[in-house]
Amino acid sequence: MACSAVVTENAAGRDANHATIFFRGGRQEPKRVTLDKFIDDYALTIEDAEETEATGHIARFENIGHAVIESDNRFFEYGLTLIDSSGLEDRDTV
Repeated sequence: MACSAVVTENAAGRDANHATIFFRGGRQEPKRVTLDKFIDDYALTIEDAEETEATGHIARFENIGHAVIESDNRFFEYGLTLIDSSGLEDRDTV
């Protein structure tokens, strides 16, 4: 799967081919899309990397809270949930 700048929860679900995007502030209804559409729309691009380098953030993701990707993988049957935080809001502190 491609890298994204969206905090993503991977959990049990009936439909392993969909993702639901939740928006910050609750002003917009969650958006359900196919997994392919999620990857197409939210995968990081070269332009995103350049914008991050120049500004420290990616404007096109500002209103995205998180996404949930449903999986029918048997490990999730036992309540396992994986969270990919994508390194968002990381600061160089070394």
